[in-house]
Amino acid sequence: MSRIPTTWLLCAAGVAGLACTAGCGGSGGSGSSGGGQASASVSSGSQPSGAGASSATAPGRSAAEALAGTLNSPPGTAPVVTFKATGLFSATGTVTLKRCSLSNHYRCIADPDLALGPDVLHLKYGRSMFTQFQEASSCNGSYANRMPYTITGGTGAYAGASGHGTAEIEFVGTFQKVNGKCDFGGQAKPITGSARLSYGAHGPVTLPPAASASSGA
Repeated sequence: MSRIPTTWLLCAAGVAGLACTAGCGGSGGSGSSGGGQASASVSSGSQPSGAGASSATAPGRSAAEALAGTLNSPPGTAPVVTFKATGLFSATGTVTLKRCSLSNHYRCIADPDLALGPDVLHLKYGRSMFTQFQEASSCNGSYANRMPYTITGGTGAYAGASGHGTAEIEFVGTFQKVNGKCDFGGQAKPITGSARLSYGAHGPVTLPPAASASSGA
């Protein structure tokens, strides 16, 4: 079973499990630009002519949000994983990943922005915790990168968004045997068709009033 919590994998295929902790490292960065939800954008304008001059501003809406997506047979360079977002808002988006190092099979964030249709959600990722599982009998390998994130805003329907949570990237595959032993080395390639790459994230998010309404939450 995958280490990504079941609630994250709302629309994603299952992946192999994880075990022994391998260590920590750094990953991630601050967001800049991308795509996003196709619904109406946040706006601020004048009150209708019949409205009072000092009406109260409605509070933003907050709720849990879960993202989950899987890419089969991912390319070695800059794979793009498509995910489903459900919770406060529902959308389909993409995240761009990369190999953390050529000496291992862990994947990291290449672009911290989540593209959601024409809009984007800006994320800043924290320190990674790397976990791996390697099974000698089947040559199955699983490599996970778990990290905290903070939502630092967005564009369009996600302008002014805030929140936080935990994201996890997991790469799994079956490797060849060399001289009777599984080759899990960083330069080893999984058997064709066996590799899968998943991205999941879960945490509370707050959208401004106009964004909450436009995203259908």
